[in-house]
Amino acid sequence: MKWLKRIDAWRSRRFQFTLDRWDRVRAKGRGPFVLRQGLTWMVMMTAGHDVLAHIICSADKVPGIWGYLGQYFVTGIFLGYGEWSSNEDKYRDARLNASTPVFSLPTGIKRR
Repeated sequence: MKWLKRIDAWRSRRFQFTLDRWDRVRAKGRGPFVLRQGLTWMVMMTAGHDVLAHIICSADKVPGIWGYLGQYFVTGIFLGYGEWSSNEDKYRDARLNASTPVFSLPTGIKRR
């Protein structure tokens, strides 16, 4: 059971929203992020659809893949924009709700 807790802790850390990671992603721009999300969604969904089509239908009757590629890519683009918006909201909230930085606290130390 100890290994199960370790795996669960790894998964929660992996999918946790972090400011520095999002800083790096947003520095590259929204276009590359949305394109990567669209392509990732397209590949994963097309592969899953193809496997299911071969299991449910026989290999001779599998429908064409090009329509699904376009459909899943467009869906992935919309999901990418949604994820970008969600991450930007989290980023903005985290920046607004962040505690006061240490260097702005009154410490009584005078500058020279």
